[in-house]
Amino acid sequence: MSRFAVVLITFCICTTLLQWTLVGAANILAVQTMPGKSHWNVMRAILRALTDHGHTVTVFTPFIDGNRDGYIEVDMSEQLIPILSKDAKLIISNFGSMRKSIPKMLNFTRLSCDMVYGNRQMMDILEGSGSRKFDLVVTEPMVSECVAYAATVLRVPMIYVVPFPVITYLERPLTGHVSNPATVGHIMSKHSTPKTFAERFGNVILTVHCSILTWYTEWQNRWAKSRPYDTVDLIKPSVIFTNTHF
Repeated sequence: MSRFAVVLITFCICTTLLQWTLVGAANILAVQTMPGKSHWNVMRAILRALTDHGHTVTVFTPFIDGNRDGYIEVDMSEQLIPILSKDAKLIISNFGSMRKSIPKMLNFTRLSCDMVYGNRQMMDILEGSGSRKFDLVVTEPMVSECVAYAATVLRVPMIYVVPFPVITYLERPLTGHVSNPATVGHIMSKHSTPKTFAERFGNVILTVHCSILTWYTEWQNRWAKSRPYDTVDLIKPSVIFTNTHF
């Protein structure tokens, strides 16, 4: 090997070592917008994995497990009352049909956003006066993208945790594409995989109808009572975790 090659290799190694910095643990802001226990079980598993790997998590949640090393809770149970032990008939009557469930869930998601962003500690974080700076936001979108407001203001990446196998009604706004309705069943479809022509055609109609209904309900809310998260371009998630073992 020539002397020039040795000098060149040495120079490259030294330059690499000088630029090589260790990555420490991240400060993560988590927000549980849906006060359902099944939703929280999925979120809690993600947060547990993060703290077990040395990251620090600050979570706004209505379900209190108690602070531990690297895990700080902000109690939201008075604002977001936990949904527990509800009768199945009540759930079916209120959320059994798309016409009822989409507007109700979207309105509830926006109301949850208002409650979280109205919390004094969250306001301090968004204003930059909090004691901790965050590197990442973890939250659940449910039906409205208002949950992305915190990550947008903080200018940090965001991860969505979805307790369903698919999130058809937000798939296009979040990812820019949509699953083929001829082969992938809508989250509210009776068929997980449409097979006959009638099932596929019905799934296409359901997908289009649900998308229009979601957009129209969101537009109504923005027109009737605009919020800060309605006036900015909300960022998109970097990663979406879905519960495929639903």
